[in-house]
Amino acid sequence: MSMSTDSMSIPVRLLIGLALSMIALSAPAQPWEKLDSRQQDILTPFASTWNELPKEEQQNLLGIAEHYPDLAPEKQQRLREQLDKWSKLTPAQRVRAREKFEAFSKVPAEKRETVKQMVREQQASQAASAVQPDTPSR
Repeated sequence: MSMSTDSMSIPVRLLIGLALSMIALSAPAQPWEKLDSRQQDILTPFASTWNELPKEEQQNLLGIAEHYPDLAPEKQQRLREQLDKWSKLTPAQRVRAREKFEAFSKVPAEKRETVKQMVREQQASQAASAVQPDTPSR
């Protein structure tokens, strides 16, 4: 059973796009000022760092911006949120996210939901253990 594009989450599709963009190495880096207003609007979270991004990442993000108008409004909003999160990652965190995506993509489709559920549970457990109750010290 294969996973359809519609059933994949926006972050997964974003990471797929990032991975696929690594293939498009021939396109030159494009300065922020040369992007059209629509591209700049969609890619606003990257405005301050755009000119320092590797050209491969720029090309990937431009590909995402190209497909943005085709998304339903709620998916557009979700994508904007994911782009904002991605823009705040350090280069090392982005590398780690790509590595995790590559590992996840090697998991057979029928086992991916189980893996996702395990990750959600682990994240919830970590979040719960990070929250300290407000107890006055004596």
